[in-house]
Amino acid sequence: MDSRGNPALEVCVLTGAGEFCAGVPSGASTGAGEAVELRDGGEKFGGLGVAKAAANVNGVINPQVIGMDCRDQEAVDGKMREIDATPNKSRLGGNAMCGVSLACARAAAGAQKKPLYEHIAKLAKNKKIVLPKPCFNVINGGAHAGNDLDFQEFMVCPQAQNFGDNLRLGAEIYRQLKKDLAAKYGKSSVNLGDEGGIAPHKQSSASLGVLIGGANPPSSPKFTLDLPYLAAKSFFNCR
Repeated sequence: MDSRGNPALEVCVLTGAGEFCAGVPSGASTGAGEAVELRDGGEKFGGLGVAKAAANVNGVINPQVIGMDCRDQEAVDGKMREIDATPNKSRLGGNAMCGVSLACARAAAGAQKKPLYEHIAKLAKNKKIVLPKPCFNVINGGAHAGNDLDFQEFMVCPQAQNFGDNLRLGAEIYRQLKKDLAAKYGKSSVNLGDEGGIAPHKQSSASLGVLIGGANPPSSPKFTLDLPYLAAKSFFNCR
């Protein structure tokens, strides 16, 4: 089950180095160009079951990739694309293919006794590995919340020099934002959305942007806002 209580797929790969598993991510908003997430339909789980995707992993993909070298990610992924033979992964399901691909990547890292990030960096021919700056989804709207905000994710990305400080700043900004919203709009404005961000009901995107800009705790440097993730397909028909 994912964080929304919907069924999700987990795929495990067994090699000489052990068993390696990967859960498949799922989202509420789906872009028009994204791979198809294969669901069962029908009444069970509200149509969101993944038995069909699991059957494709076990009965269709499995016989074709057994014996392949999990360290050859391109070959494994290419074999699945060959079997699927659709532009949007609609035959096997993007969730089935993603699960196998991720599990193979974990297996390859395990076989080389390397952490997953080092193996992925090697695949990407990236020789400079740095810890990324954390981003914090502080306000939810769009398909992620039951409010009227068009903007789906308001995110902050602190720019301190190390990960620990950025993590602390993100937590402090989030706490301060909750205090500011509750003080300005009341306790009902600090309900949470699907992804843990605050989901206020009536405030406009513009006013919330200004509010985030003011939610700097005393120990935080000032920061500016960038364009948030709009997820326009959720509310705008380009036709």
